[in-house]
Amino acid sequence: MQSGVIFSGGSSQYSFAAENARAILTDSPNNWTILDGGLEADITNPEITSTHNNQAIDANVNCETSLPDFTADVTATDNCDASLDISQSPAAGITNLGTTNTVTLTVTDEAGNERGTQFNVAVIDNTDPVPDVTNLSDLTGQCSVSAPTAPTATDNCSGTVTGTTTTTFPITTQGTTIVTWNYDDGNGNTVTQNQNVIIDDITDPTITCIGNQTINLTSEQSTYTVSGTEFDPTATDDNCGIASVENSFNNSTTLSGANLPVGTTTIVWTIIDNDGNSATCSFDVVVNAYTTGIETLKQSGISIYPNPTDGILNFEFANNNIQKISVLNLSGKTIIERTNIQTKENIDLQQFKAGIYIIVIQTNKEVIQKIIMKN
Repeated sequence: MQSGVIFSGGSSQYSFAAENARAILTDSPNNWTILDGGLEADITNPEITSTHNNQAIDANVNCETSLPDFTADVTATDNCDASLDISQSPAAGITNLGTTNTVTLTVTDEAGNERGTQFNVAVIDNTDPVPDVTNLSDLTGQCSVSAPTAPTATDNCSGTVTGTTTTTFPITTQGTTIVTWNYDDGNGNTVTQNQNVIIDDITDPTITCIGNQTINLTSEQSTYTVSGTEFDPTATDDNCGIASVENSFNNSTTLSGANLPVGTTTIVWTIIDNDGNSATCSFDVVVNAYTTGIETLKQSGISIYPNPTDGILNFEFANNNIQKISVLNLSGKTIIERTNIQTKENIDLQQFKAGIYIIVIQTNKEVIQKIIMKN
């Protein structure tokens, strides 16, 4: 038999002439080559000549991927065999992969000699989370908005992703504040979503004033000095806070110590809240000067008689400029008040006990006081 013939497989006995020598070959995983003077087994591993670098493949919407078949990319040589077996582990088509997977490609010749190569296949999540609500509703308030329940998004690999924000709550700034929510799936994919926080204080504050006041000066007074908080507001309130409360007479927070002149003074109190809303209340203070002089009555064309009186008090006015006649007791309480005054009037004091009474006559120019004795 000629030199260089290869035998493989089977359990057979072969005879050949070589100085009447005889060789017996038994089953063996190796190929045998007949050489001049003997036999040689194939124990040489194949060589892989292709290069296989680490790879990355994208995960699908279910955070899965199908492992490709990399065997077609392998090129290899063998000293004996032209046809080589190429296998892959894990097998192509497997979907339950981890984040990083080691793939082994193995080339095997007919004698069972093999050569392997390994590389990593990384499964990459490139899908952004998707907000569960497409458009977040506005958050509104008049004074403030506290931290809401954080919105969520759904991710193909991480499931539910809770939004985070760098905005500090509660928000108290009037107007619109844009809150940016960030959804991070932990795999490097992020998406943001904006939400409006609208603070709009549309509620006016409230303020309560006392009613109209009448002050009769004594002989020692030329003006009336306000005592304490008697003319200050009796109540103030606002939903978001009060910035200021001032009056129109002295532009102060109190009328205490203010000197009100003779005549009618209208006091206007204004309250302004922290957001610029305002409200007012007002009242009149009538300060009557003290006077008993007959000269004053004569100059004004006024006659009052008789004085003292047993009950009926007569009034005559030269000019029809009288607005009001009031009768006060010594405690300052008004016991009779009359308007729509004619040129001649009378007032009946018979029902009142004997004593001193004060007649207050208000004209369109002045306030005149007269002391009357009732018998």
